[in-house]
Amino acid sequence: MTKQHRIAQYHYAIDVGGGYGRLSLSDAEGRVVGEISFIEDGRALPNPKLDRDLSHGIGFMAIGHMAPLVDMLRNEHPVYLVLDDEPPGFFSLRTGTPQEARPATAQGESS
Repeated sequence: MTKQHRIAQYHYAIDVGGGYGRLSLSDAEGRVVGEISFIEDGRALPNPKLDRDLSHGIGFMAIGHMAPLVDMLRNEHPVYLVLDDEPPGFFSLRTGTPQEARPATAQGESS
């Protein structure tokens, strides 16, 4: 199953205890529908963690991709979070219309 969420706002937080932080993605109703945890460049990305009903997902991204991601969130509209539960899971941010935002394949891509 695939579910798309139109992103209306985002928030970034850095943990006091270390790490690279987390970006929270919310829809127009203010529900957090996705989170991106940043990890060290060069490390293998874990598979995304998805709620059973695809109402929320956690994806992982190398810290080096944060700047282009924030640029997309600031300057491109609309932006959709696309979640797909076909193993190992699919978590992607896309621009365009809802139809264009659909994943071509669900092979564990995390972007």
